[in-house]
Amino acid sequence: MENSVILDSCVWISFFSFKDSNHEKAKKVIGNIEGAVLVPEIVFGEVVTIMRQRKQEDAIKKFSALCFESSMLLPTDRLLWRTAVRYPDAPKKLSFVDTSLYILSREYEVITFDKALKKAVEMRS
Repeated sequence: MENSVILDSCVWISFFSFKDSNHEKAKKVIGNIEGAVLVPEIVFGEVVTIMRQRKQEDAIKKFSALCFESSMLLPTDRLLWRTAVRYPDAPKKLSFVDTSLYILSREYEVITFDKALKKAVEMRS
């Protein structure tokens, strides 16, 4: 999708967590997006998992409704899964989800507050 943006889990979590130190930053980032926002299934799962661990059930409901009602979910295909598991060029500090976002950054703008992922994406550009 042209002009599509993917937000890392940390951006979503900060946006829905009013006490988070990056909450205002996340609001600003999301408010300034001009293209479509996509949420890869793997990011959706990570966001919901972290929110559940933090007992943020209202945030889960809001995030889920936003994703489902606006058709933001980006299905994860088998190729991405296989590539992320064995991707030789991904920096070793990246988690599996971050490696997937690193791969997706070839096609989409990826916005993150994660320093290692941000550096990896910027070095690729």
